[in-house]
Amino acid sequence: MNIFSRIGKMMDDAANAAGDFVKKVDPSAVGAAATGGAAGAGLSATIGGMGLAVGGTAVGIGIAPVIAAGVIVGLGAYGVRKAIKRDREDEK
Repeated sequence: MNIFSRIGKMMDDAANAAGDFVKKVDPSAVGAAATGGAAGAGLSATIGGMGLAVGGTAVGIGIAPVIAAGVIVGLGAYGVRKAIKRDREDEK
C-alpha cells in the first residue's frame, strides 16, 4: 500500500468516525468540522501550492489534505470547548 492509499484510508476512517460521532453524540460537531474545513480551504487557497520534501524526494500537497487537517483541528477545538463546558457545569 503506497502513501496515497494510506492517506485516503485514514481520511475515510476519519470521515466515518465523524459521522458516527455526530449520530451518537452531538450534531453541533458538524458545525465545528465544517468551520475547520472552511479554514483549511482558506489556508490552502491563501498559501497556494505546498510541497513536502524528505530525503531527496518531494510530494505535492493539494487542497484535500489541508481541508482534512482543518476538519480535524475543528473537531479538536469542539472537544476542548465541550470539555471546558462540562468542567464548568461540574463546578456548579
